[in-house]
Amino acid sequence: GLFSLYLKNKYKLPYIISEHWTIFLDSDPTKFNFVEQYFVNKIIKNANVICPVSDHLKIAIQKNVKFQNYITVPNVVDTQLFMPKANNNDVINFLHLSNLKDEHKNITGIINVVEKLSKCRTDFKLTIAGDGTIEKYKKYASQLKIPKELILFEGKKTTSEVAELMNNHDAFLLFSNYESFSVVIAEAWTSGLPVISSVSGGLTNDITPKNGLQVAVGDENDLFQKLNKTIDNITQYNKQEIAENSRKVYSYDVVGKQFYNIYTKIVST
Repeated sequence: GLFSLYLKNKYKLPYIISEHWTIFLDSDPTKFNFVEQYFVNKIIKNANVICPVSDHLKIAIQKNVKFQNYITVPNVVDTQLFMPKANNNDVINFLHLSNLKDEHKNITGIINVVEKLSKCRTDFKLTIAGDGTIEKYKKYASQLKIPKELILFEGKKTTSEVAELMNNHDAFLLFSNYESFSVVIAEAWTSGLPVISSVSGGLTNDITPKNGLQVAVGDENDLFQKLNKTIDNITQYNKQEIAENSRKVYSYDVVGKQFYNIYTKIVST
């Protein structure tokens, strides 16, 4: 940001900001210090356009910095890689992918609900994967005596491996305390998966009965009920329709045109 500001001051080059950071959200415990906030304000106020990845993030940034020209532009999904495919699962397979930071993604909350669900039914499985420390969650699930066949733990995945995981599962699960966008939701939808998620910002606000179920943040009883409902009603979701609606919003072509129009307008004024 400071380099862009330098180029603008020295050479009159305009710049835009594509903003993803959850630090602007009230629910994110991480905050700017005084010096950081000073420079953040300066960088934003001198930008020609700010492009938050969600309206939720836009509102949060506006609370921090008074600036007029905001245009929401979402993250992208490789729609050639993420696409719906049929699977032949005997039970309903849920998938969770994240950085596995508990204060952010509430992994222990998910495991608590799986333990409760396992006591009344076994016609489901959950895979938890990500690039964080996974051993402590394995230990926690073992302490709760969750049957090993109901909860699987995997490590960091490449983008192509994420797409393959999506294709091998029936629904995506997120129980975050806060989100600015959540690319994995867009990838899940582009793969045709319904999403069960806490309403924690970003795309979690866009969940409808046609593409998933919303859960109250941190409410384990609500998540338990919504997982039960998903298992019983998984066939109500139209994978092709979910994927097609997602492609219309998050594909390279669609998002690319949005940025093209923004840049074209800036350089022509």
